[in-house]
Amino acid sequence: MSAPIPKNEVKRLKVLWQYAVLDTVPEEVFDDLADLAVYICEAPIALI
Repeated sequence: MSAPIPKNEVKRLKVLWQYAVLDTVPEEVFDDLADLAVYICEAPIALI
């Protein structure tokens, strides 16, 4: 089972491409921040 596709999906993806945030190289600072959130919250994952 998968989540339903939002009605504005095409527009949403277009905006994300305009901001150049899709298919970018990993950024260590964000990885470190997510690791810190995992540690502090004692969670299995964290997403930034």
